Amino acid sequence: MNFYYLFIDLFCIAGPFFLSFDKRVAYYKNWIPVFVSILFTCLLFIPIDSFFTHAGYWGFNDQYLTNKWIFGLPIEEVLFFVTVPFACVFIYECVIHYFPKTIEKLDKKLSWIQLVVFNLLTIAFAIIYLDRIYSLSVATMSLLVLNLVVLLFRKYLAQYILSFGFIIIPFLLINGALTGSFTDNEVVWYNAQAISGIRIGTIPIEDLYYNFLLVTSSFFFYLTYKKIVRKA
Repeated sequence: MNFYYLFIDLFCIAGPFFLSFDKRVAYYKNWIPVFVSILFTCLLFIPIDSFFTHAGYWGFNDQYLTNKWIFGLPIEEVLFFVTVPFACVFIYECVIHYFPKTIEKLDKKLSWIQLVVFNLLTIAFAIIYLDRIYSLSVATMSLLVLNLVVLLFRKYLAQYILSFGFIIIPFLLINGALTGSFTDNEVVWYNAQAISGIRIGTIPIEDLYYNFLLVTSSFFFYLTYKKIVRKA
């Protein structure tokens, strides 16, 4: 069981890696912007993750780890910030190439109403759980990141939303595996004083925001790099 979390990391990246050479998507041609996105995602998330771990807001079960540590985190947790963005951007590229008509239809239906509703619900969640550090943190950061993406990359919003819809399915599977859906104990445990206590199965509701934040940040860095390169 010591390789359980490592197996989850490998599971995340295996499909996208081997399908990177599909002729239509040709994901391997985008590996440079992908790796730049991963680098900046790691620079953002690893310090936050390390702080929360040392503060005792969450932790890791040694039973499911190889017990190799880096930056104050299990090596598997660090790899998570590599494999997940790699897989998520792969899904994004697949959506662009295989669902152009769906993206076009979705784009016509998008309005500021959806953004306002998301903002209001997230603000309400943050206020209700103002004393829960994980709840407050992910809600606040999600607000900032999403609105920044909408401001800078509005024309890509339909692509992103559709991609996120596909990402939700593997997210529930992988996050469930980390929070005890398929094992006797959790791989990642949470301090009850840091979260709202609302769960989807074994998954804390905050992890939906966390996943949203991780995916959105990955897309933001990916698109920013490609935008800069096109201008160069």
